[in-house]
Amino acid sequence: MRLAAFVLGMVVLLACAGCRRECSAREWDGQTGFTCCRGAIKGYPERAVPSCGLLNMCANEARLSSSERRRLELIMKAKGCTPP
Repeated sequence: MRLAAFVLGMVVLLACAGCRRECSAREWDGQTGFTCCRGAIKGYPERAVPSCGLLNMCANEARLSSSERRRLELIMKAKGCTPP
């Protein structure tokens, strides 16, 4: 029972990683920086987008849906980033 509750908690935490507030520079630079990608994609254009290097990290490391991936490609193109 405890294991099931723990697993459910982790799933909720990871699922919400992209829906929370804007990530700090420290969070982007950490080992789990890819968890900031969904929030950055979802927040565009209201929020400033991260650097091209971080957007490339999102393209390479984040688990994105096909619609998130298309939106990321549009953001990268608008920002002038070279595709990964």
